[in-house]
Amino acid sequence: LDTQHKTSVDRFEAWSKVIKPLNEARKAKRWEEVLRDGPKLRDDYIEYVESGSVYEALADACEATGNKPAAMAELNRYLLNGGRDPVLIKRLAALQEETGNKQAAEATLRRLLWIYPVKDEELHRKLGALRGSLRNWDGAAEAWCAVVAMQTPDPASANYELARAYKELQQFDNARDALLTALETAPGYRPAQRLLLELNQKEQIKQC
Repeated sequence: LDTQHKTSVDRFEAWSKVIKPLNEARKAKRWEEVLRDGPKLRDDYIEYVESGSVYEALADACEATGNKPAAMAELNRYLLNGGRDPVLIKRLAALQEETGNKQAAEATLRRLLWIYPVKDEELHRKLGALRGSLRNWDGAAEAWCAVVAMQTPDPASANYELARAYKELQQFDNARDALLTALETAPGYRPAQRLLLELNQKEQIKQC
């Protein structure tokens, strides 16, 4: 342990004196200062992933100056070095999705489930949407089932999305059950009405 953490221990006292000015520069939006001093401070104490970390300061500076790939790289370093803040991890996933890497975004949010396994409807809704766009229908159904189980205040949309996943999995009875549940809470919900009509028409054709 002494060997593994020697650099961090030796530099900690000096590091702790300069991290405060860096965060002051961040709060004041002096991005050039953050970008100039941040990388060395980050590398001097890479294990520090708590509140006010250099990773977060650098990500803010990079994003504020229009360098989203660099911001994404900093947040990814934060995650790989043990960062656990759900806000920052969701921010990484949002940037990954924004730049077109939906698979990476899904993997980041899936990892968050292991880090912070609490009742987080927003997280499961996002996972359900991402997995649907990736045609990972098993995963999408799992995520939407979680949203329904959380007694969401919007059960109509959750059950509709669950029905969509079941339809793609060819679990048509489960899809109908989800749609009927959606329409019980929101009888005028047109997406659910249309999908239920589509399923019923397919069943009639099949019977013919």
